[in-house]
Amino acid sequence: MVRHWAKALSFDAPPDWAYATVARFSPAASPAPGSITVAREPLRAGDTLLTHASRALIRIAGAVHGFELLRGTERLVGGRRAVLQQFQFGAPGARVEQTVLLIDPADDPERNVTIMSCAAAVESAKDVTRVFEEMLGTVTFAAGAAPRRTGLEQVPVVPMPKPRP
Repeated sequence: MVRHWAKALSFDAPPDWAYATVARFSPAASPAPGSITVAREPLRAGDTLLTHASRALIRIAGAVHGFELLRGTERLVGGRRAVLQQFQFGAPGARVEQTVLLIDPADDPERNVTIMSCAAAVESAKDVTRVFEEMLGTVTFAAGAAPRRTGLEQVPVVPMPKPRP
């Protein structure tokens, strides 16, 4: 079992559950115009990046109201193949635009897909997507990726941001 910790919090993860890392970023402005999220999740045995991305898109399309796919493309990010999906959802007058980028695990022995996404109200989406694209231009991956976990080490948890005043 892996012991997770972040500052004064620690806990044991349930046995046989997959570890997923999630970090969420948003500007200090209140209310925030949007957010950028970075997560990792394992690629299923036998899946390719494209099947993983397609499965995720089908899951999202079935879970939200008014789903509309705007574009889907492939590109390179940090030297790795990636699938970009951009879509809108929600009711008229409350639509959200989200861009999701799924990055190939390449040489990661745990086969974790890196998922980077940005979301904002349609009215703010252009500005948030511009910041997201700038962030994507800075992505790098360490050679050899992360070593396999033995189940005994401690894994840091990304601390949640402090509530805004």
